[in-house]
Parts: sequence; C-alpha cells; structure tokens
Amino acid sequence: MLKQTWDTLFLPGEVAEVRVILRDGGKAKHWQGWASGMVSGYFDNGEDMALWVEPLDASGLAEGIYITLNPVDPSLLARAANRLVGLKRNDATTTDDQITVRRWVLVDIDPVRPKGISSTADELKRAADRAKSVRSHLQERGWPPPITACSGNGIHLLYRVDMEAGPASTEATKAFLNNLATQFSFSDSQVDIDRAVFNLSRITKLYGTVARKGDPTDDRPHRRSSLLDIPT
Repeated sequence: MLKQTWDTLFLPGEVAEVRVILRDGGKAKHWQGWASGMVSGYFDNGEDMALWVEPLDASGLAEGIYITLNPVDPSLLARAANRLVGLKRNDATTTDDQITVRRWVLVDIDPVRPKGISSTADELKRAADRAKSVRSHLQERGWPPPITACSGNGIHLLYRVDMEAGPASTEATKAFLNNLATQFSFSDSQVDIDRAVFNLSRITKLYGTVARKGDPTDDRPHRRSSLLDIPT
C-alpha cells in the first residue's frame, strides 16, 4: 500500500517529505539520531520510503505518519536523503515556498468528537456518507471523480489539479473549502469539513499506515489508513 500511495500521489523523480508524529521522543532503530517527538525524511521514490516507514509503523511508536500532499523542492532531498532522522526543536520542515506545484486539493471530512481519540464505526460511517454527498455535488458541476481514502478516522477526497504554487492557488483553494464547509458541515455538529487544509505544504496521512490517536478501545480502535478508490 505504501508504494501504491507514492505512485498515486507523485510523478517519477519528484520529492516529498515524510513526517512522523511520535508517541514519545528519544532514539530508536527506526530513525537516525535523537528525536524530540518528531521524525522526518525526504524521499524521491516509493521503495526507499516503504523500507523506512513500514518497520516504524509496525513498531507502534508513531501516533501518525504523514506525507506532503504536493511535491517539494528537489534540493530538500539533501536534508535527509531517502532516510528518516530525528528532529530536534526548531529543526526545519517543508514550508509553503518550497512546494513546486499544487497537484492535489484535499477535502478532509472528519466526524466531530473530542480531540485526541479515534472515531467509532458509526462516526466513520457518518463521514463516509457526507463524503458521498460532497462527491456527487461536485461531479454534478463537472468535477472528475476524486481519489477516495480513509484517514483511519475520517474520509479524504483528493482532487487532481494542475495549479501554480503561489498565492492565487492558495486563495482559490481556501475559498473552495470554505464554500464546501458552509454547504456540507450543516448544523448537526456531527461531521466537519476542514477549512484549514488549503496551504501548499499541507501534510496528509500516509495511506497504508495506522492512525493511533489516544488509546485503542473496543468502540474506538486504531485503524489502518487506506486508499479506497482510485479512479482511472
């Protein structure tokens, strides 16, 4: 799944940052050096990314594993070339001005619940139902089918675009998400469309890894994120 995620999001030779939020800091065999709660690495291929990410994900040390949604300046590969390293306080991660193109627009549909915990099956279903409504609404207006993914706790719709990496595309994406949130978050306070995921350097769940918010319980388990539908 990890290599499939890479091949779906990126073109050959592009570079992306993988960023890991740890459940605790320190040292481990899954990354190099000391980490103050976060690990990062830059990759230009899915094979090396999977070699580093899969054992870290299996270890259970990560609360969440993420990847930049849009490709980054290839020179950033020199920060940590096809490997994961521990980040210390104030170490650099990808910024908006280091994104080369806006490739994807993310619609992040999440069930409303207290912060720091996983969703229930019913909450996840509500998010999936709302995602179907959003997808149908946009297709009726000429949008192509999106990639549909499960973040582990909610649903992501990823729309392929080709926009310059600059203020104009950022403002357009921001307005688009605000409009969708106004139309589809409703007043039921059960499902939320995230208005804040418009920035160019946005990270998203690395699909194929486990979301580990809080402790797993019978009704709020940790789930593996996944690509649900990749349209032709």
